[in-house]
Amino acid sequence: MSSYKVGDGMQQIKMAVDISTFGLAASRAIALKPGTGDPLKAVAHSENASGDIPQQGIGPAIALAEYTITVMTKIDLLGDDAARKRASTQVSARYIFDDGAEGHKEFSDPIIEISDDCRTVILYKDIELKS
Repeated sequence: MSSYKVGDGMQQIKMAVDISTFGLAASRAIALKPGTGDPLKAVAHSENASGDIPQQGIGPAIALAEYTITVMTKIDLLGDDAARKRASTQVSARYIFDDGAEGHKEFSDPIIEISDDCRTVILYKDIELKS
């Protein structure tokens, strides 16, 4: 699992997601503290059909330490079979964190699931936040 050192201060940790696709996309970032039974918390979401999450604060470093951020993106592709298949192989994502102990750090290796007919692509990325 990817990880990002947030530190133990009160500074706001910033996150952004950049989705590259020809389809319609929606993204949501959720925080979970593993092993606690605490409920999931939505911390950010895309604002349009690009699936991008603009850079925004997701919480203070001290409060986020030991959480896992999971970003899920659903992409719907249009066109004929060949166009959808080609578009499904061109999907990519960048997950960007800033202002933690590690400064600026990017991840670009999501789990990608493509439906049999290439109409839907789902991206998953987990980032463990450490103090």
